[in-house]
Amino acid sequence: MDPDLQNNKSFLKPLVEDGKLLSAFGIEIPQKENFPNFFLKFYPQDFIVEEISKEGKIYTIGSTKPENYGGEKLGNYHMTLVKCNLGTLQAVENLASRLNISVNNIGYAGLKDDDAVTSQRISITGVRLNDLLKIKVSNFFLKEIEENDNFIQKGQLKGNRFTILLRKTENFEEETFMQRLDTVRQKGFYNFYYLQRFGTPRLINHLCGFLILQENYEKVVYSAICEEGITDRIHLNKIRKEAQKKFGDWMYLKNLFKEVESECFYENKLISYLLNSPDDFEGALKEIPDLVTIWIYATSAWLFNHKLSQCIKTSTKIPKTLPLFLTHDSRIQDSYKYLTSKLYLSTPVFKNLSTVAPNLLLNNRFINTISKVNITKVENVEEGIILSFDLHKGEYATTFLSHLVNLISYLPPADMNFMPINIMKNLESEISLNFFTEAKKAVFN
Repeated sequence: MDPDLQNNKSFLKPLVEDGKLLSAFGIEIPQKENFPNFFLKFYPQDFIVEEISKEGKIYTIGSTKPENYGGEKLGNYHMTLVKCNLGTLQAVENLASRLNISVNNIGYAGLKDDDAVTSQRISITGVRLNDLLKIKVSNFFLKEIEENDNFIQKGQLKGNRFTILLRKTENFEEETFMQRLDTVRQKGFYNFYYLQRFGTPRLINHLCGFLILQENYEKVVYSAICEEGITDRIHLNKIRKEAQKKFGDWMYLKNLFKEVESECFYENKLISYLLNSPDDFEGALKEIPDLVTIWIYATSAWLFNHKLSQCIKTSTKIPKTLPLFLTHDSRIQDSYKYLTSKLYLSTPVFKNLSTVAPNLLLNNRFINTISKVNITKVENVEEGIILSFDLHKGEYATTFLSHLVNLISYLPPADMNFMPINIMKNLESEISLNFFTEAKKAVFN
């Protein structure tokens, strides 16, 4: 096993996504206690996501012959962003910095997984083609660049194609697994918001969202910087414990988090603002509006999950859709009162959300309670099981997988097969394995 990778998988404990953990986020899956355990995302190339456009085109991760021409004229462009071990928001921030433009000049249809290899279409306005072609970064690249004046908006996609390796951590009954897979293929799976929505590995996004709805901005900032969460890398956990003792001493915290700037990008943004404007916690949150929006959506997801689980437990017929909490519709808000009253949430605070989350959408949205999956490949290999499947936008691959197995992540068992494996045909010829190596080094360094 790669010693660099082993050292940097040094989390406090594994994240075992069994029924007990998932229930804390409102996810109740029948017979979960009988599922086998599989490890997910040991290498980023174990989890590949390729965006599917509204027209059905799949934007692949494969590299293409680089363009060797450009121009100095400012223009608007569409391109495919391929990234490894990097979040969409971080990639957008990086691009904006390199191109000396605002992040608002960059459009994308949705957020893709951090610890994975992903591809997605993005748009960038007001840039020179030459500047785009000059970008060389270890953990992402741009390809298929073309002029296009249409700005890509959130939600402008059909779905995603996933190719995933589930690594075996124990013996399992293949026949039982295949039967369960066939049942899910035919009947679908409960469309829960999965743990990514709550901010893995710390899983505190919804808690920050609750605090924002309560307008407790100081506690939000404290949680974002200091909260240890369910699991985390050991060195980050130590830093957060130290930060708890020194919260409010912004110069001390700036020096404390300086060494982990790439891992704690948003924490550093909050600290830098508060260094110049102590105690202006609302102002600090205005510096990270996209993340604040994600936190609030996580709260809505937590409430939706609990509502769906209640339906599964008490209803003989589950409704086709359920509404989300974030709306001005009093009837929908009232349907969540049995949950929000326990959390001391009051709906009038919605009118103040625009100050910290100007892009937050407050409208009537109804989410399907059951999703269907299009499975295109199932292969049993020595390391585990390779699955390839398509999901519609807004649906989680891990939600689908959680109806088949108990997922384990972050800290692997010592006896697991750690060998890298090419889970996509011709992957090595399409995209250099050096890309994975360099991306890994960039994150770990």
